[in-house]
Amino acid sequence: MQLVKGLNKYGMHPVIKKLASYRFIEENNALLKKNHILPVYKNEYQLQATLVYLRSMLNKEAMFGIYLLNVNENGELWDAMSYQQRQILLHGELMTDLQHLPHFSVWDQLILLPCFDSELNHRFCEDYQFLLLKQNKAFVEEQLKNLKDPIELYGVEVLKNGFCDFIWIKSFENEHYLYLEDFKSIYVFNEAQKAFTDQCILVDKYSQKIPEMVELKEIVTLYHHQKEEVLLEYLQDHQFISKKVYAKLKKKFLGG
Repeated sequence: MQLVKGLNKYGMHPVIKKLASYRFIEENNALLKKNHILPVYKNEYQLQATLVYLRSMLNKEAMFGIYLLNVNENGELWDAMSYQQRQILLHGELMTDLQHLPHFSVWDQLILLPCFDSELNHRFCEDYQFLLLKQNKAFVEEQLKNLKDPIELYGVEVLKNGFCDFIWIKSFENEHYLYLEDFKSIYVFNEAQKAFTDQCILVDKYSQKIPEMVELKEIVTLYHHQKEEVLLEYLQDHQFISKKVYAKLKKKFLGG
């Protein structure tokens, strides 16, 4: 849609270094460095990718914390427990903490570390003993260095479930529409291509309005069905763009 280019021209473009997400990454830079991750954030896509890796590492640290805390706290009792009893104890602790950790499930496998394949996620979520055995330490450490592309592994699920700032709005078959509040923009993610194919700023630099979910769903529906004129009117009616910008865009792209 040609209208998109016009909307993007008049939109507010935030300075990434002033965003809370950027500060969050900087505060955890030591953890990224420890895991051989170089933070890159020249644009919003790179910023979100870094967040995915960072929150994966934070999950990893939290999970190891759960395991080691239980081993230390239970002392002699831990030594007396059977393999199955240890599994039940640790699994219960993980499920209790799960509400505080970003996660999702694919192929019936719980994924807390999207930058690793499902096999390693299985080890962390359901095979704690493997991780804790001393003879497996070198193998586990080597596997943890082998970071994967989360999008290639799990597609849009990585973007929908709290590992980054994207908010899922709506999906149409292979196309998923997501929103970044800091950038006041919707983004189109194509599942088949495993890539973003379009982006549209919704709020111009003269407006202080913030779209709510019901409005975002309507905007996405109009956008997907290429109802350009109706979309433009909707944005102006809801004060996301000014009358001045509305008039300029309508004249240039819609001949009005």
